[in-house]
Amino acid sequence: MRKGRKFTPSLIEKWLKEGRGTGVFSGFKPLHQVTRGDPGSSGLSRIMNLSSRPHHLLSDKEYVAYLFARIVPGLVDIREQFHLSQEDSRHELSAYSLGYWSGLFPGTLTIAKEFGIKHPRIQNRTDAPWPNSTDLLLTLKRDGSLSLLAISVKPDSKLSDRVKKLIELEKRYWEARSVDFLLITPETYLESVMINMTTYSPWGHDRSSSAELLLRIKSFSKDIDGLPLSHALRTIKDRLNVSNQEAQNLFWECVWKGILPVDLNRKASPGTPINLIILKDFWKQNPVASRRSAWLS
Repeated sequence: MRKGRKFTPSLIEKWLKEGRGTGVFSGFKPLHQVTRGDPGSSGLSRIMNLSSRPHHLLSDKEYVAYLFARIVPGLVDIREQFHLSQEDSRHELSAYSLGYWSGLFPGTLTIAKEFGIKHPRIQNRTDAPWPNSTDLLLTLKRDGSLSLLAISVKPDSKLSDRVKKLIELEKRYWEARSVDFLLITPETYLESVMINMTTYSPWGHDRSSSAELLLRIKSFSKDIDGLPLSHALRTIKDRLNVSNQEAQNLFWECVWKGILPVDLNRKASPGTPINLIILKDFWKQNPVASRRSAWLS
């Protein structure tokens, strides 16, 4: 946790003028960032460099949700600390093309007033509304069409009444835009799956190996099923004539893409057998891919 600087109306105004919380792809700027000049977050923050720009994640739980999100089929863009418009505005998909969704959609101030939710303020000043944000906003492409998936991340499902109201405000913001909204907490995934994700995420992420190469691995997947991890990697290395490091990358790239649907509910150590499961069950291990959301209890 970083300490020092505090949130002030002038700081927030500066951020918004800089375009924080807006943009797409490599041009996106998170509203909250992991910098020396930003107020500290309440968890272990980190910067991930797994794509064309650094991603700013403010807690361990947000990092885990980010890893789950990165392997969702059809993902084309992921934006963290996404600023929710306070005023009525165009649909967020219009940032990709003006042809998406005409008209204006209610901002957080409008929604708060409509549903009787007290809008957060900066330092409790009535003239300075707090800029709400969504932890992760995914842009997905299926059958040639773009859609959004909004994700809020919390450390557990036991939330104060005030936090529940703020989540309701965020949820209703996205519902007004016909965007699915997920609340991801540790209760939505198995700890064993999370450990495998965080342990092996450096391997195979954001790779685009040739389809032919990946299909070759899929063709002998039955020979890998049941082998200890070390033997499975050696099989890929020998059959494709690649280095140990490349075999490791190819194996995990196939896992993250569902080409090798591995049971992640077991610690993946060198001596642990690799068990393949049906694809539907593989994606159920991922709360983002399966659209599994926590209840506001």
